[in-house]
Amino acid sequence: VVKRLSKEMSIGVITNDIYTKEDEKILVNSGVLPESRIIGVENGGCPHTAIREDASMNFAAIDELLERHDDIELIFIESGGDNLAATFSPELVDFSIYIIDVAQGEKIPRKGGQGM
Repeated sequence: VVKRLSKEMSIGVITNDIYTKEDEKILVNSGVLPESRIIGVENGGCPHTAIREDASMNFAAIDELLERHDDIELIFIESGGDNLAATFSPELVDFSIYIIDVAQGEKIPRKGGQGM
């Protein structure tokens, strides 16, 4: 999605992981976007908390992306994990888009949730 839309829009990405920036590294290494347009947030706990109850780290990452690139039109924020019932704080996002990876089998689609 990011690769396709980045040809038409100015995009940034924020990933959420507990103790690593692994998802950020994957995106950087894939060359989908320039490294300066991707920020990995190490939230130290459940990634879902960082998108809902205490989104302060994600707000800081948004501010940093906008300082780096004032032309950004769209920022993708990863929820992290496989919890399809995870909801973003309405203060953090305008829209939620669910992208489901079924390459690892039927577990995620079977779990259901808001994204299904």
